[in-house]
Amino acid sequence: MPTHRLVLIADRLQACVPGLARLALLAAGSVWLASAAAQETQDYSRLIFEPVPLVLTGDESSPPSADDVAPLPVDDRPAREWSAVLAEQASGSDAPAAPPEESIARYEESIRTLERQGGAYEARLAQELLGLGTAYQRLGDHVTAIATFERAWHVSRVNNGLFSLEQAPIVQRLIESQLATGDLIAADQQQEYLFFIQQKAYGAESPELLPALTALADWNIRAFNARLDGGYEIMPDYPNASIERADEGFLARRLVNAQNLYRTVIRILLSHAGVADPRLLDVEKKLALTNYFFATNHRLAASSFIASGSYTMQSVQPTAFDSSFLNVNSMGYRHGRDALERRVEYLREFPDVQPATLSHAIVDLADWLLIFDKRTSAVETYEEALKVPGGQAERELIAPDVPVALPTFIHHRYTRGAHGITTDVPLRYKGHVDVAFTVSRYGQPGDIEVLGRSAGAGDAIESRLVRHLRRSVFRPHFDAGGSSREDRVTLRYYFTY
Repeated sequence: MPTHRLVLIADRLQACVPGLARLALLAAGSVWLASAAAQETQDYSRLIFEPVPLVLTGDESSPPSADDVAPLPVDDRPAREWSAVLAEQASGSDAPAAPPEESIARYEESIRTLERQGGAYEARLAQELLGLGTAYQRLGDHVTAIATFERAWHVSRVNNGLFSLEQAPIVQRLIESQLATGDLIAADQQQEYLFFIQQKAYGAESPELLPALTALADWNIRAFNARLDGGYEIMPDYPNASIERADEGFLARRLVNAQNLYRTVIRILLSHAGVADPRLLDVEKKLALTNYFFATNHRLAASSFIASGSYTMQSVQPTAFDSSFLNVNSMGYRHGRDALERRVEYLREFPDVQPATLSHAIVDLADWLLIFDKRTSAVETYEEALKVPGGQAERELIAPDVPVALPTFIHHRYTRGAHGITTDVPLRYKGHVDVAFTVSRYGQPGDIEVLGRSAGAGDAIESRLVRHLRRSVFRPHFDAGGSSREDRVTLRYYFTY
């Protein structure tokens, strides 16, 4: 029986039978305490909110009905429980895999045969050991997988040389198992080694090195993001791992490494293809991302590690690539803005550029300005984007049904992306919370009102959603004339965990 019903019964009993009234109140208190305890024991570390538009068609004082809600995208596949999605992530596959035990037995027999024929360093052993280690990965035995990959790696280097590219697939698999066991530092070292052998093969400034440069830069951003709110969170790809803690020095090096690598990629692209190379757009945006992380990580910016203002990467930790001196004062708001401004300038020089592509790049710049409280400049830049001929038809630039959270180039908390879940995976939701709030002409949320919630949505879920909204910044809405305006939105947030 709901708590409020027990309290009502207690009120009615109070006048005639005080003892029974006290019993009813005790019962109400017990139910409330049990409910609160149940909420406290829930694990919300993988909480996801999925908003959809909510258009109130009836009396605004009445709770929203099903007719008021825009449905979630329809998918032919059945909705998935979180546990099933986690199991797939851990196996590294989107589809059920064959039992790994069968593969292990087959690989072990093949390895014994090769050892009898050619000894412990038979060249074909490397490929069989790679397969065996992969089977142990699928089984979840990453300790045995690591030992198997290390043996495969040794055999490969004996037969192909210390710096051969044939060892790259083995090192990549080794990194996966190191991450799955939470050894971020070891995985980081192997990532640099993987780059080192590719640099030896292609040369420091070769265009053939660009994929490796970009991959290592992306890795540094990914390693920097293996943390959350002062602690260190697991990587979305490895939901069952407990990533070891890293200090501010490690985090600072990740951003400096990424800065150097992205700048190197940009330099190579400009020297070989000029500003017309479309790959520049993505790399400049990633360069802005490194500056965003530096500028918004106050604990890192205040760290004694970078208090001196500058350092060389070699003076801190030897790396696999040639790094130039980088002053940490060259990181932050201004340098991220410069990268996004260069993207706009590149597009203005592109032949036959699509108007929507140009307007989106200008909006990215406006988003950056707004995030860092350059409000007047941000609104002017949004209005510039809307004036691009043919670009203003993009609805998400005017008044989207669901407000766009800023910045758009990171995975925000309580989203699918923060947990490595793609938008095409249908999740089974546990309930919903209906809210209304105002988005100011500068993207600030306000006047948050909870309109209703499903039976499965407790106080803990509601409070997390409201707190999350208060901390968010949204892209402002614009009227048909291209002027920013305050807007009231109503949304239903489905949730699961």
